[in-house]
Amino acid sequence: MSLLVDIGTLLTGINSNIYYNDLPDTPDNCLALFFSGGQPSVHNMNQQAPTLEKPTFQVRIRNTSCATATTQAESIKDVLNGKTGTTINSTLYEAIYLQGDIFNIGRDERERTNLTVNFVAWVRR
Repeated sequence: MSLLVDIGTLLTGINSNIYYNDLPDTPDNCLALFFSGGQPSVHNMNQQAPTLEKPTFQVRIRNTSCATATTQAESIKDVLNGKTGTTINSTLYEAIYLQGDIFNIGRDERERTNLTVNFVAWVRR
């Protein structure tokens, strides 16, 4: 889960209520980070282990205010998209790129806005 925790450290200034691979019913206003698969790893010749991994992850924004959720989603894009050569908690992230754009997955049963933003991270091993 270190990828999600690393990304969470970059997002605490946007919303300090951050959950990992889980989205509890409360609080109303929070972020949740989920693993969402990945792209093929890069291997160097004659090396079994990959030298560059490309996991994907999703940031879900839930808020009672659609305007606030949208502002937070835009801020998340600004913080993460295009980040290069960054070490977070001793892991080197060669790059983090946006996949698509903000996606509105609708309001939940308690009428809270739910948005998602998807990214790929290039992680040096």
